[in-house]
Amino acid sequence: MTLSNKTALSFLASAFVVAALGGVFSHYLLMYVFDREATEQLKAQQAKILREIDKIEDSEQKWFALADSISIENTNFLVKESLSDTLLPNPLETGEMLDYRILIFGVKTHTGFVKVTISKALYETEDLVGVILLIFGVVLLGLIIGLLIINYIISNRLWRPFYQALQQLQSFKIQEQKPLSFMATTTKEFGVLQQNINHLTHRIWHDYNSLKQFTENASHEFQTPLAVIQSNLEQLIQSDNLHEKQLTKISELIESVRHLSKLNQTLLLLVKIENQQFTEMVALNLGDFFRQKLQFWEVWITHKALEISILVDKEILLNINPYLAEVLLNNLLGNAIKHNIPRGIITIKLTDNSLIISNTGNEPLQDTEKLWQRFQKGNHSSDSHGLGMALIQQICEFYGFEAQYQYSALLHTVKIAWK
Repeated sequence: MTLSNKTALSFLASAFVVAALGGVFSHYLLMYVFDREATEQLKAQQAKILREIDKIEDSEQKWFALADSISIENTNFLVKESLSDTLLPNPLETGEMLDYRILIFGVKTHTGFVKVTISKALYETEDLVGVILLIFGVVLLGLIIGLLIINYIISNRLWRPFYQALQQLQSFKIQEQKPLSFMATTTKEFGVLQQNINHLTHRIWHDYNSLKQFTENASHEFQTPLAVIQSNLEQLIQSDNLHEKQLTKISELIESVRHLSKLNQTLLLLVKIENQQFTEMVALNLGDFFRQKLQFWEVWITHKALEISILVDKEILLNINPYLAEVLLNNLLGNAIKHNIPRGIITIKLTDNSLIISNTGNEPLQDTEKLWQRFQKGNHSSDSHGLGMALIQQICEFYGFEAQYQYSALLHTVKIAWK
């Protein structure tokens, strides 16, 4: 949900809460006002009667002229004044009772004492309150809808620079290094945000270029001395005057240099993947690619007498960088072959959205989840540097693939899933 929509919904919820509270308050306020008005009307009629009492003759018409609804009764004493509410029959509807306010008081005329009863219908007040609240509700609802529309339009215009900045960030690609273009704004906060984003992107480009240059230089500067050392050691081991211990030592040094060279290449590759330096994409036929890689590992497969089966229903194409695809499949196949048991099996299954490789092998010595971390080995006696699974995980994260690994009953299974 966008920020403007959330703002509109918050405004709408707040408006309805305020309207509900205002409606309840208005209802009780109107009831209080009309209640006082009814009492004041009765008191006004009482005052009129008391003013005109000396002019009233015995004729009842004179009394009715002083009040809307009045009844008189001769008494022998002065009746005490009282004000009360009661239910009286509706003169228009049989069996229906209506609310009335009754004012009773006594007066003394030239003929004696008179009990005066004045009544005021309250149902008219209730109807009037209902009509007023209905009008209030309709006007308020229209006002809320109007304000909501206006607020939505104004919010969209005000927040447009912010949303445009978000779109710029979503389309931002560090490899392209194109300057971000923001729309002009008079809002100070958005202007500061745009300036900071521009500053941040320039810092990112600077750091990215520095790191890229470092990895490229490191790849050359480290590999060249290692290649020279390895070449000299290989020449030295061919000398005729070396003892057995010297030959053994030189062989160990050659192997260490090879291991160090491979480790250096893998670490540099991980850095390049993290920096998203592999932008080339091709539609790769995974089935054909796997068969080519199996030919590369044919010597190992034959040496261990492994049984290979490839299950491919149809041609599976995957958009991926060719070099990273080769690294990914080489590591998957290399692990399945190197860590397999003699006369073991390897099953490769390809579907539209997943690759599953299962192979027999000994139980790993640690938690399978840790094997995705760098420099973690499933077998401590292995000559591996422990970066194969981490490299697989890094490539999968780079393309948004999901990598899973599990072990059960001498069977290792790695699943790579994509959308």
